[in-house]
Amino acid sequence: MGGQSTAHPFRPQGGAAAHVSAKAGVAGLTKVAAIDNGKHGVRDNAVAPGAIDTPMPRAALDARGTKGGEFAPELSLLNRLGRVAKSPRPVCGSRPIHPLTSPA
Repeated sequence: MGGQSTAHPFRPQGGAAAHVSAKAGVAGLTKVAAIDNGKHGVRDNAVAPGAIDTPMPRAALDARGTKGGEFAPELSLLNRLGRVAKSPRPVCGSRPIHPLTSPA
């Protein structure tokens, strides 16, 4: 099983209760699935990227008069905005996601 959460359960922002609680649920479900399925050789993982440097968050930061580098520690566990990578497979940062769902 593979899931996608966000960094929001770990770096929550005000006004985002529904989003933060939903993504925290994905993270919790993945942990329980790993416990329950690991004994059967099934690997369960989720990725939780922080904010990615794309036009949407850039516009939101511009509207606040904030630079990405100043705000990134509030949004990202890596203290920086993520980058978009071009890859034939889904990626998280510079690493392909597929190893997360490969056999244990």
